[in-house]
Amino acid sequence: MIKHIAFTMYPVTDMARAKRFYEETLRLRLTRREAREFGGWNTISMARRSHSRT
Repeated sequence: MIKHIAFTMYPVTDMARAKRFYEETLRLRLTRREAREFGGWNTISMARRSHSRT
């Protein structure tokens, strides 16, 4: 049985679309964004955001 996952990585071709999916559909929180010459990456927290929108 899996008890813990440290991290996973998924390559994407559309960073903005992927960010929207994780934040809006899965309601996960962006915790860090790294822009690099090759494209960069986003770090997403596995803790869900609150359902209330402000």
